Amino acid sequence: DLTAKGLQDLKNKHGGVGYLVLAVEATQSEEAIPFINALVPELQQIPDVLYINYRRPLGFFLKNFPLYLEIEDLKEIEQKLITKKEERKKGAHPLFDEMLFSLEESPSFSDILSRYEEKAGGPGSSLTEYYQNEEGTLLDVLVKPAVLSTNLQESRAFVGRIKATVDGLL
Repeated sequence: DLTAKGLQDLKNKHGGVGYLVLAVEATQSEEAIPFINALVPELQQIPDVLYINYRRPLGFFLKNFPLYLEIEDLKEIEQKLITKKEERKKGAHPLFDEMLFSLEESPSFSDILSRYEEKAGGPGSSLTEYYQNEEGTLLDVLVKPAVLSTNLQESRAFVGRIKATVDGLL
């Protein structure tokens, strides 16, 4: 069956279906981050580790945040632009109906931006560079294994190699 063969080829090339999640607990994230930063290069040396995901690409999200705007916020932006355009049309010369707004005359979107700044790293932000709980006391390191999780013997050996690496840094 071609579908089953294709799925098997994907598993062989990209490893198991999930991640091995390492949870690092500390009283605050500043204590755990140096440990994680020391651990990741060590884990990358293990041949069965395909890759490790432990930090969010915050720079990408901040640069491209308009791609993540909620539909309601996009509608609100559209309505503000329509309202401003209608205000400008009143008494304007017909030739200038479609003129662009100057920065001084553009509608304010600060209310919308502030909601996203809070999510993306502002004061009280829930979005941090590292995968962690709100308190910053539990951080996650996601390890993508090359071994299939369905192979119990290989999985146990993989977990043993990871545990030995972690123990070597404690």
